[in-house]
Amino acid sequence: MANINNASRLRRFLLLRRSSATFVKWCFIIVVLSHVLIQLQLFLSLHRQDFSESQHVKEEFNPASRFNGVIPSSKSVRHPTVIIIGTQKGGTTALWSYLSAHPQMAPPRTIESHFFDRIPPEKQTLERYLGKYFNMSLILKSRHLRSFEKTPVYMFDPKVARRVAALVPWVKVIALLRHPVERAYSHYKMVARAHVVSKSRGEKKPFGNFGECVRTDLDLLGLAGVVEQFDRWKSRKTGEEGVSSLLVLEKSDAAARELFAAWEKYYDMLDEVDIERGCGGIVGRGMYAIQLPYYFDAFRNDARLWKERFLILKSEDMRMDGRSGSDNIDYLRTVTNFIDIQSFKNVTQITNEDVGSKGISATRAAPVVGTDEVEKTRETLRRFYEPFNKLLLPLLGDEWEHPWE
Repeated sequence: MANINNASRLRRFLLLRRSSATFVKWCFIIVVLSHVLIQLQLFLSLHRQDFSESQHVKEEFNPASRFNGVIPSSKSVRHPTVIIIGTQKGGTTALWSYLSAHPQMAPPRTIESHFFDRIPPEKQTLERYLGKYFNMSLILKSRHLRSFEKTPVYMFDPKVARRVAALVPWVKVIALLRHPVERAYSHYKMVARAHVVSKSRGEKKPFGNFGECVRTDLDLLGLAGVVEQFDRWKSRKTGEEGVSSLLVLEKSDAAARELFAAWEKYYDMLDEVDIERGCGGIVGRGMYAIQLPYYFDAFRNDARLWKERFLILKSEDMRMDGRSGSDNIDYLRTVTNFIDIQSFKNVTQITNEDVGSKGISATRAAPVVGTDEVEKTRETLRRFYEPFNKLLLPLLGDEWEHPWE
């Protein structure tokens, strides 16, 4: 009798084990099928997009006429819809926070993707870009969602613009430009804070004051020939003729080509020199008049889209201190109109919870440096940036006449 009971219990155990194994197997199959279905939806969505652009209309481009801020509604939404290209320490994270909270925007998976500057060009496919850095499962649920990403180095790196135009030729581009002197000092404070953190962990890295960091980058710009070639170009080309020579890199004159070659040499040198002190690019990132033409050139062939393609804003027009969201309504309306989404009705809560913690607060722990040294360096930078800032007027339009005075 005991043997019969044991045999019965054994059969029940084996049946239960077999049922459990079957259940686990079916769960695994369901998970795999779900993943395959999502990938299939992504594949079909990508290939439904019309990647063949209409024949480009090669017309003369008037740079000052393109910023109207209002975009007509499109019949279909392509992804990504918008890329925020810079500038570093210009409020891009604050804008990222605002757009991430908008109900018509699908937030990216990361604050900065660095896809176009770190992924080798031969591996830059749309499937990889969207699949890794965007929430495609959310995007595929709604045909009306827009998507975006922001990586501030995209404006600084001269190789990125053409990569963006080649892979996502429909994308809209937003750039926030901050007073270059204030941007440089904020850059220094960010690096100084990182130095404080690394020092607290026992890491010993050399680090200079604000003036030393600025001089390091100015020396690098001089070594690459950027300053010399800019002066040479400026002496040969003035007014509209000079600006036009900057807009189309391949067709620019010899002086402009030499200037851009020097800029590219400077950028490459940043990877080669010792920048342990964090000085790399602290001055160069504020030379907007050299960086923006790379994008104007990359997208130059489609004259229809010049008024829709770029939105260039002053960082100072957006409050990033977390105290006043209502002050940003008008500023953000320009952005939402550009993207073709509904305007924000109330951004106070977003500002307090997100922008205040993700915006400029990263610089608060920076060490204090001598006021005399800082002001002397500021004055050096003001004089250095003046001729570059003056180019923003013919490049971007009347509102950029004396933008930070």
